[in-house]
Amino acid sequence: MSFRRVPFVRFQQSETDCGIACVSMLLASFGRRASMENLRDMVSWGRDGTSVAAITELLEGLGVRYAVESIDDIGYFRRDDFEGPCMVHWRFSHWVVVEGAGRKGFSVVDPQRGRYMVSPEEYSSSFTGILIRIVGTDYERVGRLARLRLLISRMRSIGGVFIPFVDRKRLGLSVAAALIVQAIPGLGAWLTATLFSRMSVGLDRDTAITCCLSLLAFGIGSGLAMFSRGIASAQLGADLRMSIGVRLLSAFLNASFRYVQGRSIGDVVNRIVGVQVVQNLLSNVLLTVMFDLTSTVVYVVALLLLWTEAGVYVCLLLVAYAVFLFFSGRRMYHLSVASVNAASTAQSELVGICSAAEAIKLAQAERRISSNWRFTLGQEVFREYRFLRFQAMLQAVGVFVQQVLPLCILVYGVFRFTQGSVSIGLIAGVNSLLGSLFGSAMMISYTAQQILSSGVVLERVRDLLHAPQEISRDMFSEGIGAATFSQSLTLSHVVKRYGGSSYPVLSDVSLTVRPGDFIGIKGRTGAGKTTLLRTIVCLEDIDGGDIRFDGVSKDELTVMSVRSLFGVVSQEPQIMAGSLRYNLTLGVDGVFSDDLLFEALEVVELAQEVRMMPMGLDTVIGDSGAGLSGGQCQRLAIGRAVLRDCSVLVLDEATSALDLSTEVAVVSKLRRRGVAVICATHRDSTLRSADAVYELAGGKLTRVCLC
Repeated sequence: MSFRRVPFVRFQQSETDCGIACVSMLLASFGRRASMENLRDMVSWGRDGTSVAAITELLEGLGVRYAVESIDDIGYFRRDDFEGPCMVHWRFSHWVVVEGAGRKGFSVVDPQRGRYMVSPEEYSSSFTGILIRIVGTDYERVGRLARLRLLISRMRSIGGVFIPFVDRKRLGLSVAAALIVQAIPGLGAWLTATLFSRMSVGLDRDTAITCCLSLLAFGIGSGLAMFSRGIASAQLGADLRMSIGVRLLSAFLNASFRYVQGRSIGDVVNRIVGVQVVQNLLSNVLLTVMFDLTSTVVYVVALLLLWTEAGVYVCLLLVAYAVFLFFSGRRMYHLSVASVNAASTAQSELVGICSAAEAIKLAQAERRISSNWRFTLGQEVFREYRFLRFQAMLQAVGVFVQQVLPLCILVYGVFRFTQGSVSIGLIAGVNSLLGSLFGSAMMISYTAQQILSSGVVLERVRDLLHAPQEISRDMFSEGIGAATFSQSLTLSHVVKRYGGSSYPVLSDVSLTVRPGDFIGIKGRTGAGKTTLLRTIVCLEDIDGGDIRFDGVSKDELTVMSVRSLFGVVSQEPQIMAGSLRYNLTLGVDGVFSDDLLFEALEVVELAQEVRMMPMGLDTVIGDSGAGLSGGQCQRLAIGRAVLRDCSVLVLDEATSALDLSTEVAVVSKLRRRGVAVICATHRDSTLRSADAVYELAGGKLTRVCLC
């Protein structure tokens, strides 16, 4: 059975992007192009990914007619009246595009793995029965030329992102050096031809000198070429790694909270580490263009001028080899994507295991975790092996071309020499030139393979560089001002939901906070207290209502100025590896004396404990506060907020690890400082001194009285 092939648009960039990627591919199969970036801005993203409701909402927003069906029998996809392609829900946590069914199974386009065939047994166990297809649209087949244009356009857009990081001055010097070096191997070939021509007459002193000069010129040329290439590669690589590496971390730190939520720590680390791949790739691509591509053109022209017949044969062979690489490219790209995605998944899991080492030991789950890790690592190793095996096959073909074809030309030249058509000097010169020509051609081939295998890494790094930035919104929006808090902070009918048409976490929430107020918020676990606090500090966007600072909407204020008003402490404070001094002053501008630091620690009842430590403020702690108790970590984080001299202190279960007497002492000292406090907690004892207490339930915020 024949079916329509879906043009593969792009791999998903996060675990929750599969639905968006499938919609993009489905639209592309009907001749409508929609980038994942635009679709991501339109869809209502949820914590658990893209739901059916979110996808249908997206299709309605695009004006596309669709049908959602529930299918029990996979034989539906084999029927003659099946209208594909369509999106199907896969393994209860994923979306894929199904093109149709064939003799070998079902053709699936997975935004995480690429296109592959699935056996009926695997399809039956993976398909959840939910199907989404586009209806009422005339199918416009996307031809190979259109897909090639799309690929070229994508590569140009990726190149446009990274090329500005290249130092133009050093690039110009490298180009000049390349042009000078290109002539030397050609000179060696000319001297070789002259040498053998004279040897046919007789070997004399001049011929011997010519022989020595020929070998010397060829050696100098090769050495200069390699030296110039190495220096240029080192300079370009160092510049690229520094500029892109710094820009990547800055892009992540300034990215919107929604973007950060959608990517695991291991995935982000994998992207930032990928800058080394970008460095090697870009420097190799630029050097290939400067050295090898120009060399190949020069050598081909010289070969055509020296021996036109052999030059034509060589050109045809190189074209055939290029066609072979072109048609092998898709397979190599898909294998590299599978390998990189598996590595990213393994790295994310490994980071999670290392961060949860204590919990794993206490739960005695070492054997189970090791078994899961063995499976994940096995998947990574297997996919990497498949990629390396295919790459080895391509390299073997390249070695065959480089080693055998010059010998074939040499044999053909000897045959023509016996017929008296060419001279022995010409054969020797051409053979010398062919060595340099095929060497440059193989470097181009190797670079092309690098581009294909590194394409997914470039996409992932590009995705991070293009992450929606909070600072850019501040810089390019008109009428943006700085936030103040001298009168009130007001929430008016705020609505917040996660994903599509899901039930709102916050529904018509209104709240007013004035300077010096102590506002308590209580509620059951999962009621949305943390979400409410995140909306107040503008970490989460809202879907309805407004938040005002001194009567000015947050949309008219810079994000940075809004957050500068707050000191936020969560139940699990973020403590970084370093000294107590470093963690206490983290995010605080200026230099503080030890007296000021201990003054902040006095507020949180931590000063005496720090003074008893042998190294005091310079005591070194590990990741996530290793070496400190839970209560000490929470008090250190509160002290950091106090040191910021913020206007509003937001506490999200920030005293849960404190005993009652310490908690009362800390809260009373915070109140005496005159800052507004918004405290979310389960403990009524914390809220006894609050000016007002609210309960969050069912998305509604209601004022209550503590009895």
